[in-house]
Amino acid sequence: MVFYLSKLAVPFWLGPDYGRAPEWLLAQWWHWLTGLVPWGLALWLWPKRTRAPWLVAAAGVLVAGLLPALGLVPFAFQAYSTVADRYMYSAMLGPALALAWGLAHVRQRWLAVVCVVVLGVLGIRSAWQVHYWHDTEALFEHELTVHPGSFVAHTTLGLVMAEHNRLPEAIHYYTEAIRLWPRNSRARYNLGNALRRQGKLQEAMQQYMEVLRLQPNSADTHNGLGVALADEGRLAEAISHYTAALQLEPADPQVHYNLGNALHRQGKLHEAIQQYTAALRFQPNYAEAHHNLAATLADEGRLAEAISHYTAALQLRPHYVMAHYHLGLALARQGRLAEARQQFAEVLRLDPTHAGARRILSAIEP
Repeated sequence: MVFYLSKLAVPFWLGPDYGRAPEWLLAQWWHWLTGLVPWGLALWLWPKRTRAPWLVAAAGVLVAGLLPALGLVPFAFQAYSTVADRYMYSAMLGPALALAWGLAHVRQRWLAVVCVVVLGVLGIRSAWQVHYWHDTEALFEHELTVHPGSFVAHTTLGLVMAEHNRLPEAIHYYTEAIRLWPRNSRARYNLGNALRRQGKLQEAMQQYMEVLRLQPNSADTHNGLGVALADEGRLAEAISHYTAALQLEPADPQVHYNLGNALHRQGKLHEAIQQYTAALRFQPNYAEAHHNLAATLADEGRLAEAISHYTAALQLRPHYVMAHYHLGLALARQGRLAEARQQFAEVLRLDPTHAGARRILSAIEP
């Protein structure tokens, strides 16, 4: 309550995460003293209940609006912070009513001037605050100026950096998030993804394994570990983790696709086809699954079906170079050379450096 009253009086240093989790608060000696403030205000208000009932009513609205988020009943965000600006939105009706009632009953020019000045300052402050909400990166960079120890901000900024392919920066933020909270499984999982994208497979696998120690039922982590193992050529172990992921999330098309890739590399074409088909059942517009299913069907000599799936992949992604190339190969195997030449020509239009398409096109020119 004291925190919200302080932000109401001095609305500066506002951010999405203040890091005031219950265990942190209980470790602060001054926390026990701040509990006296609401009682002091209540004792001050009680004698005024007859002379200024509007003031008591306004205080009641404020408390009622904040009551669900005061920590008396546990809630999800409390794991990060018991307080947040958004919990004050409805409660602000109380101070607004008190101000309106006071202005209506105290008609003095100086008070009106003060209110205009204060509202002007708050308007400027609001306009300044808005630019922090321009995008996720701006918001959480500002958050680190408000609360440098926010593992939430570091984790989120890591995600933003990874989305923009700024992997060294992403790894820095994830590492700092883990330092601040070692059990931060989300940051560890994302760190594993970033390290895997950098080709640091052993380090990535260490992070995935630690996440699975913390959260054994994380399907995404089993999948990520499977991808890292497959990249190292450890296909049997990769398949084991993909299978574990599917036991947890049977409808995940990405895992079916990855399992299909591993089975294809093992030469288990029929099983790979089953997995690609499952991926497409759950995500029909999955261009890569259409392509890899087509490639597996072509390996089995089922060219008509392969051509159908290559075509589907290209309908979804018209600039899919590998789909054009492999469709050209399948058409050439069927003796449809004119159509094959069209596909290889399209490959070279999209990628003039594609040596395979250039070589085959020159070989099948009429």
